Amino acid sequence: MKRAALSFIILFSVISMGIAKVTSKSSKKQKPKDEYKYKINLTDDQLQKLLAELRKDEALKKGMPQHDANEECVYRCKDGGKPKPRPGHTPSSNGCGSFGLELDTSTLPAMTKCCDAHDECYDTCNKDKLECDKKFKKCLEKMCTKLEPDLNDDESRGCRATAMLMSSGTQALGCQAYLDSQKTACECKSSSGQDKSKSRKKTEL
Repeated sequence: MKRAALSFIILFSVISMGIAKVTSKSSKKQKPKDEYKYKINLTDDQLQKLLAELRKDEALKKGMPQHDANEECVYRCKDGGKPKPRPGHTPSSNGCGSFGLELDTSTLPAMTKCCDAHDECYDTCNKDKLECDKKFKKCLEKMCTKLEPDLNDDESRGCRATAMLMSSGTQALGCQAYLDSQKTACECKSSSGQDKSKSRKKTEL
């Protein structure tokens, strides 16, 4: 997903290797095992970005300020008015990738649909972040439930773990990404016609 944190992507790529094997069970022609692995193709620059992001996540865990699931993440107009959908804007998605990293989920289209729906939710003006994240979590869990009859115990646990990692990442680290998407999707026009907007991050009591 283009709007998720990086900290869970490496774990996702490892866990999902076992999950994707189920697609071969419903196919008449068996494909090589490697074709069912999720792949992350990294350039040197992208690898450095990933490592920097992981280091930042680790620093945040040690006490630096961060946004988490207990925070309110809201996009507001500076004058207090409600943002309006930006004319001509169409919600978009780039699938299950993040920060220039692309995950190959071609063997599991249900996961791509979940990622697309979550991206488009963030990218729709006035959509509530918490609701977007909840729907994403339910979508991933539903995917695992549908796959369960064809999965062994390890694969089933892997699917659930992947769903948890992906949904937790968006809930805990997705605030700024959500606000950036809302800024693109919404506009705040003042009486002079200028576009004025602000974001609000407020910790719930």
